[in-house]
Amino acid sequence: MSELSQLQDLLRSLHLSETSHLVSELLREANLFFHLINDLYNHSSIILTSNKGPSEWGELLGDSGITTAILDRIVHRAEVIHLNGDSYRMKHRSSIFEHESVQN
Repeated sequence: MSELSQLQDLLRSLHLSETSHLVSELLREANLFFHLINDLYNHSSIILTSNKGPSEWGELLGDSGITTAILDRIVHRAEVIHLNGDSYRMKHRSSIFEHESVQN
């Protein structure tokens, strides 16, 4: 099996979490992100989570044209689920380390 085939198999179902950290303001990175989404478009499932709404992505990516192209491919035939409310992770964050201490 070629490396390309292995990569394509791996990317059949891609989950990108915290995309606001993945995508920066640098145009080069926005362009690379576009190419990733474009390559996966119509070939793979993509689960994408973000703490930023689509209207804020233009500022994150630094280029409205690339942002429009990315969002067009992401939301086409997509199921968008909006979760509102307190973050479960942040709500229970203090209790995670409550009884543990680090000793040198």
